Amino acid sequence: MHLQGRFLGDRSRSRRSRRAMALAVAAAALAASSTLAGIPAAHAQSSPISADVTRYAGEDRYATSLAVAQTLLVEREGALEWAVIASGHSWPDAVVAASLAGALDAPVLLSPPDELLEEASDFLWMAEISKILVVGSPELPGISNDVVAELVSGGYTVERVVGSDRSETSVAVAERLGEILRDRSGTTASVGAMPGFGSTAIVASSEVFADALVSGPVSAYGEHPVLLTAPQHLDTDVADYLVDAGVEHVVLMGGTAALGRRVERALDDLGLDVTRLAGATRFDTAVLLAELAHERYVDAGGRACFTDTEIGLARARVPFDSFSAGPLLAHRCASLVLTDPLTTDSATQSYLDTAADTAAVSNAGALQIHVFGGQAAVSASVVRAYFGGSTPTGQQAGLSPSGCGSDHLDRIDLEVTDLIFHVSWNRDCSRMVWTNTDRELWVANGDGTEARQLPGEFSKSGWPTLSPDSTRVAFTAVVGVGSDAQWYVVVANTDGSGTVLTIPHAFATGGPSWSPDGTRLAITRSVEIPDTTSDRRMFDRFLVIVDVETGQETPLLQGGAHEVAPAWSPDGSQIAYGSGDGSHGSIWVMEADGTERRYLTAADSPRGANWSPDGTRLAAYRNLRGHGNDFGENGIVVVDLVGLGEQLLPLDDALLRERFFPNRAPQWSPDGRRLIFHNAGEYPWRYQLPAENWMQLMAAPQQASTFVTTCKPRSGTERHTVGFPLPTWARSSTGVLRVALLFVDFPDAVANRSTWTETSPSTHHIESYLETMSYGQLDVELVRHDTWLRAEHAHTHYLGDSQWGELLWQPIGEHAVELADRDGFDFSGIDVVMTIMPSSHFGGGGNEGDNVSADGNTMRSIRINHRPEGAGRPGYEPSTSVTVWGPTAAHEILHSLGLLDLRWNHLVGFILWPIGHPNAPPPVPEGDSWATVSFGSMDLNGRAQVTGLGLRDERPEMLAWSRWQLGWLDSTQVECIRGPAADVQLSPIADPGAGTAMAAVQISAHGVIVVESRRLLGFDTPSDFFYDSVAAGVLDQSYLTEGVLVYTVNTQLSDHPASLAHDDGRGNLSRFPLLDVGESVRVAGYTITVVADTGSQHRVSIRKND
Repeated sequence: MHLQGRFLGDRSRSRRSRRAMALAVAAAALAASSTLAGIPAAHAQSSPISADVTRYAGEDRYATSLAVAQTLLVEREGALEWAVIASGHSWPDAVVAASLAGALDAPVLLSPPDELLEEASDFLWMAEISKILVVGSPELPGISNDVVAELVSGGYTVERVVGSDRSETSVAVAERLGEILRDRSGTTASVGAMPGFGSTAIVASSEVFADALVSGPVSAYGEHPVLLTAPQHLDTDVADYLVDAGVEHVVLMGGTAALGRRVERALDDLGLDVTRLAGATRFDTAVLLAELAHERYVDAGGRACFTDTEIGLARARVPFDSFSAGPLLAHRCASLVLTDPLTTDSATQSYLDTAADTAAVSNAGALQIHVFGGQAAVSASVVRAYFGGSTPTGQQAGLSPSGCGSDHLDRIDLEVTDLIFHVSWNRDCSRMVWTNTDRELWVANGDGTEARQLPGEFSKSGWPTLSPDSTRVAFTAVVGVGSDAQWYVVVANTDGSGTVLTIPHAFATGGPSWSPDGTRLAITRSVEIPDTTSDRRMFDRFLVIVDVETGQETPLLQGGAHEVAPAWSPDGSQIAYGSGDGSHGSIWVMEADGTERRYLTAADSPRGANWSPDGTRLAAYRNLRGHGNDFGENGIVVVDLVGLGEQLLPLDDALLRERFFPNRAPQWSPDGRRLIFHNAGEYPWRYQLPAENWMQLMAAPQQASTFVTTCKPRSGTERHTVGFPLPTWARSSTGVLRVALLFVDFPDAVANRSTWTETSPSTHHIESYLETMSYGQLDVELVRHDTWLRAEHAHTHYLGDSQWGELLWQPIGEHAVELADRDGFDFSGIDVVMTIMPSSHFGGGGNEGDNVSADGNTMRSIRINHRPEGAGRPGYEPSTSVTVWGPTAAHEILHSLGLLDLRWNHLVGFILWPIGHPNAPPPVPEGDSWATVSFGSMDLNGRAQVTGLGLRDERPEMLAWSRWQLGWLDSTQVECIRGPAADVQLSPIADPGAGTAMAAVQISAHGVIVVESRRLLGFDTPSDFFYDSVAAGVLDQSYLTEGVLVYTVNTQLSDHPASLAHDDGRGNLSRFPLLDVGESVRVAGYTITVVADTGSQHRVSIRKND
């Protein structure tokens, strides 16, 4: 909702002029928001009645909040004294604000955390508001101090109400409410009284928004504070407040799954009367509260309040549309009940049926229905279904009442006899689009009837997608001929009246996605990019947001991995997309502005994923057509974004053969109960036309979460891993690890130094490093065979191809064991065999993999100095220096314990993208450099901009995550964060003692955010060279920085499975990765902030965004 232009301009107008303007603008906004009227109710028992529906909706949560405030302004006759402002990204702040707003006759306005929107500023002026209460912390995701400062500079009196966490903030709001009530009444009352119960507070879960949200109207009307507490215990600050405020009665919101019995017992122990509203679902709990309010309240005229003739309706699983609803509904004596965006709920339906019956019997006239949010929040079709007694409009014959199938159907036949591809339905399955074998574009009713071809001067149409209102279709196509031909995204009218927009440089696969409001498209762009490091043609495939009306483009995620097949979330706040290579790709999700990318699961990336109607689940295909990997069977994978789990729905083998067309991710039925996709009969192109097309339906899991958060995500692989458990072949990480050292040279590369000289700079490091990293839990015993074993063939005989070129690979390891075995070496009890080639002829580096056997024993095989450096070539002069390969050997031994490299596998050693490569970082100012910074022995690295020389900054102390995998940290040293907020004291990973060494937040079935403290201790202690160079100004101060390291780990990824929090996806860091006090980073939906540094511990705040 854009208010700009209606009242901007001269702010020196008189009060009367401002009030008149306020009423005019607000009345216009209210009139614009009334979208439906006179819907006949379905259950009238006498004279017909109707439901008058008023919708409050804007282009985002902030505009919706303003629309509600405008209405309240009209009802308060054009002037307000107070406003309550909360962050649109922090539901705990917004849901507790209603009682303050009710007591002050004020609206609840939402604001972005770091910006005062111009529309909000204009509203405050127009409404004559002079005093503002800001609820919540100045730290993200709360309202920042900058916003408060801007309000103060505008002449407003501003007060912030805040506690140290969401529970304490709710108490602070309750205490401020008490001050307001006492000042107003001159009594000692701190809490409003519920008739028949006395002074009453509402207690809800601090982790589930819905129960607190629906309390808003009752909280605002009755002046009852909403207090948030942990699900399984009553927070101490809440208990103390209840006693101090003299509360007599508590309404406990939700069943024992929301608030456990311990909470209720604690309230009983305080001597309070408790009314638990224990709905089986959030829908039931909302109805129970509406019924309780109806029983207890009367309005100022003595009439019953919260009757069921006036009702608020909001979506159940996303809170932002209805944060501001409480004060308005309280003013109108109306309760708030819940619905899903596209489907009716039985509890809500029953409540509304009763309301219709009551109104009919009493001749009360039309039901007054207040809908909060746009079509993506609560669709017009579901409103009609509730109040019109019919299915959503636009449904076609042959389709079930849900719009896309019911529980007893598994297919709906389509009236289409051609072989068709890229089939897509709109949200209620009333319309469909597809391409045929000639790549022509067709549109039809949802069952295939009334099909017609769309005209246009384009060819090879594909991946069509209907706009939310089905009046337009976006698709990929080739426009032009010959050398002028290229791929475009085309937007055309579905009535055949022509093309609206063409967008060049599109990627042919994956297709565009419409924003929920139909104003923007997310597309995949494919652009050839220069690469001075090779002769290959390279393309960057990235996402672009396009304004359909203006054509304005906003590119996202340029460079790095390919991003394809975008899909907007139902509320428009996020975009899911595919990344990687085909069936071995993955599905990711990010904010709609391209920030906070988060890996979800392995899936077929070109087909993308589709969101469930409530925005809590995603469905995608995995491993189709025999492209197997380590992550399960062929099928549809459903990812639960709330419970973080996933479920694989296997597809029948016959379905997966040639008759199945998985061109795009499965869609969802409007009620979220079914998954739908196109099927085309068996082998229709093998002379069996006409084809038999149908809509295939299968049950969708209603909750895909299948695991308990342990911060030990499973990898499901027998390969090297960053997950749990370690592979069965891995050597034990505790106790004695016996490593055999074998020395091999070649007829064409003879060693020129003794075995002791070869190993003298390196072997001590192997033992001291691994034993120190294990905190003494691993004892490395090196068992030497001190003779150079001569291989039977030249070194070239044992070379193998790899992504890094030809290397000495597993064959030389096997041959070394044969030679040593003949030489009498005893392999019994050996865990790992390390084959060492002479560094005089072979370069540093090593590799590990596969087993070798001797003396009845199976061992892991490692090769050191594996890279030929001219060995055997005429004129080659052997090196006289000895290579230090101890760190390499320790790294390879960790591989034998099961650990996986954290860097990109396709990059050599420590090298990131070279300058001249398309993914290389941009040029830096003169005097600055890009420097690689690496943490731990498994190479978690990136490239940061520094002042001065760009030397490699290597921090060898093993990562906390690797030690957690190996069992070198136990559960008492790891804080596994399960709630939305936590504060953790982190001891240094080099020497944690009995303290907390790592905080972990599980963000998906396979993903974890890891937080650890890094000090200049142990193997991270810099040499004197670094201290001297920093002091001289040659090196940047960052080389001596301590701080908190934040990174993510994904157990399904085999290439680059861990990323520093500041990584742009290409290894380039936006800043040096260690956080100091006061610094924070947003990653995967969380904000990590360093609050304090005692010198021995870092205190870290972990908060979930939204």
